[in-house]
Amino acid sequence: MIIGRRHGYLFVEVPNTGSTAIAWELTRFYGGERLLHKHATFAEFLRTPEGRSRAYFVFSTIRNPLDATLTQYFKMRSNHRGRFTSLRLRSTPSVTPRHVALFEYVQAGGDFAGFFQRFQTGVYNNNYLLLAERMNVVMRYERLQDDFAQVLSRLNITQVRPIPETNRTAGKSGNYWDYYTEEVRDRAMASYWPYMKRWGYEFPAEWGTPRTRPLAELKFLSTRLAATSIALALGVGPNSHVPWLVSGRDMVRRYWS
Repeated sequence: MIIGRRHGYLFVEVPNTGSTAIAWELTRFYGGERLLHKHATFAEFLRTPEGRSRAYFVFSTIRNPLDATLTQYFKMRSNHRGRFTSLRLRSTPSVTPRHVALFEYVQAGGDFAGFFQRFQTGVYNNNYLLLAERMNVVMRYERLQDDFAQVLSRLNITQVRPIPETNRTAGKSGNYWDYYTEEVRDRAMASYWPYMKRWGYEFPAEWGTPRTRPLAELKFLSTRLAATSIALALGVGPNSHVPWLVSGRDMVRRYWS
């Protein structure tokens, strides 16, 4: 999370959405400072004295989950920046035991289809974007240059330069939808449909029209409400390593998602 007190902004960093590049620009050129931890949620910030006492222009980033999941696979395949073998990171929300198990599968030669079936076992949600409805702007990865320029303009900040490409994912090439073989497409549509509907993303036309899934939408909305309530009431990020929260997440994945 990045805060720019002089300009009155708060940037919520969401993994695999271009947030590293934005954070770098903000801290280098636009008065940004690190606050809480890298992937703190907006709900966590609202629990702080500063979050309760001052209003900020809040913005974040989002990315098509089909593309973001493929990025996660290739980051595991390349052990991106050594993150999945770092003892320091293994004690943070950035690398959970579930991530380690998936990393070991990929490192053993597992393909994307097998990874996806293990990675996305229920209805997709992105807990890093909690309270997005209270944010001023959610920038899209697919048009990040333009959206970031508009954010700076709204803040009356003159942009220094275009966003450089940083944190590039090694080995990833081509169109993300080509990696989704027929064996996993139905699961992808079932898992991602509520989230993509919420954010206006579309599935590739050749996959056909996704059918309405009321139960999936109920699971999506209820788990999001629960995660938001926990973050607001307790100041705990939904992806933290707090033992009772880890147990709760595992139970939700097993019986509800």
